[in-house]
Amino acid sequence: MSVPTARRHAAFLYNPDLYTRDELIRAFVARQPLLERLLETLRHADPESGPGHHLLVGPRGMGKTMLLRRVAAAIEEEPALAGRWRALVFPEEQYDVGSLADFWLNCLDALADALDREQAPRPRLDALDREIARLRSERDRAGEGVLAALVAEGERERRGLVLLVDNLDMVLRRIPGTEQWALREALSHHPGLAVLGASPAPLGKSAEYGAAFYDFFQVHSLGGLSLPETRELLLHLAGAAGDRAVEQRVQADPGRIAALHVLTGGSPRVLALLYQVLREDEPGRVRDDLEHLLDQATTYYKARVEERSDQEQQVFHALAVLWDPASAALGVAAAVPSK
Repeated sequence: MSVPTARRHAAFLYNPDLYTRDELIRAFVARQPLLERLLETLRHADPESGPGHHLLVGPRGMGKTMLLRRVAAAIEEEPALAGRWRALVFPEEQYDVGSLADFWLNCLDALADALDREQAPRPRLDALDREIARLRSERDRAGEGVLAALVAEGERERRGLVLLVDNLDMVLRRIPGTEQWALREALSHHPGLAVLGASPAPLGKSAEYGAAFYDFFQVHSLGGLSLPETRELLLHLAGAAGDRAVEQRVQADPGRIAALHVLTGGSPRVLALLYQVLREDEPGRVRDDLEHLLDQATTYYKARVEERSDQEQQVFHALAVLWDPASAALGVAAAVPSK
């Protein structure tokens, strides 16, 4: 999970790619044990079977994207990892994917971008660009030629390729079912290709019994941060900004932080917004903190609600306006009264 610096706080709540590599490494505070487990699978991967394929699952704002970016930074920074693997980073949303070939082409594009960042020799970059253009013009929907080119590039460097795919659920939904089986086959038989994906929810139909990705990924669930992690996050933010006032508030009023931790659900993104509230406000009531926090997070939560179906939105509204505690069943009954 990331913690935005005071210098460019707002941008990093939703755009972690704006971090430099050094900023990203310094900002990454929580999720360290999970990061280490993922890196260990790469360090000790069997050359014949590869490191396996992993999926991060958690609601938006839980730090999935930053964890993917942190894995990429570790691969680039650690000589032992860089000698065995190359990280391929993709946009958070791959709206251009409509077939398996599109996905493999995006992998080749990501490889070209990585080589460009490393300032690879111009002739090699030009040759790869020409190959991508040729493969794109052939419109090989199955993508067999694109996959062969991708595997060949990895073998040329004697390094595996780690595909850091955000919103993997969306990518798989855009690939037809028969092609999903081809994707599974490719990932199963090429140990030099490893997927580390992220999704805001379980994969759904793609991972149901009898579907292509049933029991395929090792799933890591990202829940809210614990109270100690919440305190550590806020103190790190304050320390990085040299903000002694916030440090003192966190240390001096643990009950206030505990209450806000419960109300925010330990969401790293919302806690980063909470840090801004603590910076800007004088010591006060938890309710005041929460009102300021909700004001800053309105767009975020509105988008979360609008992702739900019409009926789910009705149930959410019914529960929200009920004064007393209520079960989901009562919310359904209130939202959809019997005729």
